[in-house]
Amino acid sequence: MHLFIDTNIFLRFYGYTNDRLEELKKLNILIDKGEITLYVPSQLRDEIARKREAEIKKTYKDLVELRLEKGFPYIFRSHDDFSALLKALDAFYETKKKILEGLEKDIREKKLPADLAIAELLSKGQQIDCKKFLEPARIRIQFGKPPGKEGKLGDAINWECLLASVPHKADLFLVSKDSDYQSPINSTQLDGYLQDEWHTKKKSTVYFYQSLTDWASRHQKDILLKLEDEKSTLIDRLLQSGTFAETHLIIENLAKHTDFSVPQIDQLLSAAAFNSQVRSILTDQDVKEFYQKIISGHEAELNQELLEIAKRGLEENKAL
Repeated sequence: MHLFIDTNIFLRFYGYTNDRLEELKKLNILIDKGEITLYVPSQLRDEIARKREAEIKKTYKDLVELRLEKGFPYIFRSHDDFSALLKALDAFYETKKKILEGLEKDIREKKLPADLAIAELLSKGQQIDCKKFLEPARIRIQFGKPPGKEGKLGDAINWECLLASVPHKADLFLVSKDSDYQSPINSTQLDGYLQDEWHTKKKSTVYFYQSLTDWASRHQKDILLKLEDEKSTLIDRLLQSGTFAETHLIIENLAKHTDFSVPQIDQLLSAAAFNSQVRSILTDQDVKEFYQKIISGHEAELNQELLEIAKRGLEENKAL
């Protein structure tokens, strides 16, 4: 699957969006497995870097200005529990202050969850140097061809990059909220001129989506099946792991997945309980962090005997 995710989709992760960062993490796994080729023009990277802070400012401003009280009438102030409400408000503003201080630091250092997830995903994509596509993009705009408009070459550059880089006869899955890609008749469809151009030059089709959630929902069955196959294979390998080195490698790959079912966690607990190559290194940082993460929030649902054995192993400091 050949995939292009536009700048505006990435920027949404800094603001209000129904898309989840987990969708990006799932893409990482599929790219690693060779199931997806993600195209990353240098123009895309530059746009994200240039527009990141402006996008963050929109939601950060809302957080800064967020206030709970709007003044209280006297009859409210005279209530016996009013002092408790004031204490709760003080706690709210103190916590809000700490959160904002932490956010400011993460914003400066580019360590927001969105920063880390986007950077990891872009690093796995097929990098395209856009310099040689600048002139074709200018000519495109001069002739009034979509995408893009006079004075704004970004979308035209990305489109020319994709035309040149996606293999002949390969379909493209394009995710964008940009109106320059949309059909004037139906915003959920790709502009007719672009679709015809792609079909003429590439002998294939562009499938257009306005969000990652939309794209994932259309292909969720295939995506989930591939991810479940990956998890099942890794769990089986962990149960049979024969060396510490192999165990660390399997844990590294398992940690890329964001969710496990209760039966899967029970299998992972079995590996921790009965495979000495796992049990003996439960206190190693990577192994310990992985098991603590998958156990958290599921304690009541899991096999209690296996859970107790694993917890004891995580607390012990066994010498190898």
